[in-house]
Amino acid sequence: MNQEEEIEYLKEKVKLYRFDFLTGLKQRRDFDHDLRKKFNNHEFFLCYYDVDNLHKTNREKGFAAGDQLIRQVAGDIQHQSVPHITYRTSGDEIYAICCQEPTIKVTNATNVAADSKMFESVEKMLDFLDDQMIAAKAKKKTRRSDD
Repeated sequence: MNQEEEIEYLKEKVKLYRFDFLTGLKQRRDFDHDLRKKFNNHEFFLCYYDVDNLHKTNREKGFAAGDQLIRQVAGDIQHQSVPHITYRTSGDEIYAICCQEPTIKVTNATNVAADSKMFESVEKMLDFLDDQMIAAKAKKKTRRSDD
C-alpha cells in the first residue's frame, strides 16, 4: 500500500468511526463531546427523536424495512430548514443540536425539545428530555388505543 492509499484507508476508518453507516449522521461519541462543548459556550435547543415502531417493523417486516424507516426519519430531520447538527445515538434515537427554536415535526418519529438555558447541566437536560419522551410516547399510545 502506498502512502496515498494508506491515507485514504485511514480517512475511511475515521469516517466509519465517527459516522453512522446507515444514516451518515454523526455518532454518540461526537454527540457527547459536541453537546458538552456547546452547553458550556452557547445557548441552543436540543431535539430528541425516537423512531416510532422500529422494533415492531423489524419483527414484522424485517430488518431491511427497519433500516429504511431509520433512513427516512434521519433524512426528514436532515432536510429541515432549522440549522442543526444531527446524531444517531442508538438504534432508534436521533438528536439534533439546533441554533434556534425548532419546529421540526417528523413522520414516523416522536420528538421533544428543550432550551439549554433552562438547565444547569447537560445531565439535567438529558434527564428532562428522557422524561418528556416517555410522556410523549405514552400519550401517543393512548391516542392510538382510543381510535
